[in-house]
Amino acid sequence: MQNHNSKFEIFILLPMIFFGLFLFAKASLAATYYIDFQNGNDNNDGLTATTAWKHIPGTRSANNTEWQSTSWGLSTINNSKKVSAGTTFMIKKGSTHNNSNGGMIWIDNTYYSQNANAANPIKFTVDPDWGSGMVTINAANISVPSNYAVVFINAINGVVFDGLAADGIKLQNSPEYGMRFYGSSPIQDISVKSVTFFNNNTNYVSQSGVSIAHLRIDSASGVTVDHCVFDGNGNRGNGFFGGESHVWIKNATVSNSEARNINGTFSDSDGVGFKALNSQVTFINNVSHNNYKGFDLGEDAGDNVVITYKVINSTAHFNTFGINMNSSLSPSYSGAVNYYIINCLVYDNSIAGTNAYAGPYNLYVIHNVYANNGSDTGDYGRANIQAGPDMGFVDTTPINIYFYNNAFYKPAGGNGSRN
Repeated sequence: MQNHNSKFEIFILLPMIFFGLFLFAKASLAATYYIDFQNGNDNNDGLTATTAWKHIPGTRSANNTEWQSTSWGLSTINNSKKVSAGTTFMIKKGSTHNNSNGGMIWIDNTYYSQNANAANPIKFTVDPDWGSGMVTINAANISVPSNYAVVFINAINGVVFDGLAADGIKLQNSPEYGMRFYGSSPIQDISVKSVTFFNNNTNYVSQSGVSIAHLRIDSASGVTVDHCVFDGNGNRGNGFFGGESHVWIKNATVSNSEARNINGTFSDSDGVGFKALNSQVTFINNVSHNNYKGFDLGEDAGDNVVITYKVINSTAHFNTFGINMNSSLSPSYSGAVNYYIINCLVYDNSIAGTNAYAGPYNLYVIHNVYANNGSDTGDYGRANIQAGPDMGFVDTTPINIYFYNNAFYKPAGGNGSRN
């Protein structure tokens, strides 16, 4: 007897088979690849710790004249078969990238597809069970062009760097930026976690209004920076810096991070632990100390977006200024500007705990403790909180400040010191 269901079953099974093959092909592009900076080989398949690659795709030569490699896994990855969304690069702990085995790590559309997002990121992380110690990217004697970084991400969405723990990933000794996210339009869904930035900006010549930073995010939407350390540079750069004139970051959170030992002066500016312009950023559970400015938040000829900064459960101490905010008197700007300082400790900052100047904006100061700020012996603005116009301009714009349930202890007693 003929089975009349056989053709029907074939018609049902064939699409399922093709769909399964399609999913397999998609999944195969989003593999996990292993990187061992010392002992890897780019001709390996990269799929296990014992067959690891030596270079992250996009690595330049130390003198920045060519790509260190143009093919990984015998053309598993090249400029026509690009790193896909969902790919993870697992780096051996204790492995060091330096001028002996590579140069800048340049992540752009040469070797990376642009289809990643928060659900399917391109991830750079460490294998906690492979090796020991920090992954170190050391830019000493590596050629990094002006305005670039030793790790430079150009117009690629969904990029994640995650060191997993405090001893995860360290970027150090870059002549300018340690890491920079850059694009002509906002980059989407980026994350930097458990990365230590040390002694970057080493060749930078200071100038007023600099925008060099350990970690710079120019324009982006959907930003997470968590458990990072920004430590030292001495050349008036910044720790974290988001946004800039006419660009912004939105839906951004910087949390559980520390900025320290970042120098600046009143005449040459910057030296900021956490800085942002024209943006929407929540800073929560951060510590900024021994910098010129702990936090410096502002509007600078922005694109009329709503600007909102929240500094929550954070500490600013032993800086020259603790938490600064200003608007740049841009007459063309019509967006709302709001600042919030909530549940913070602000103490032992030598000029001012908070310096609020150059409106217009609203400042909400809620449930904070200010103590012993203003020890400097100069004759201007030494205080727990200083609020007023920008003395460098004819400034008549309003600053509306709302105080709720704060504790203000005696200022430190420098000349002109006051609450």
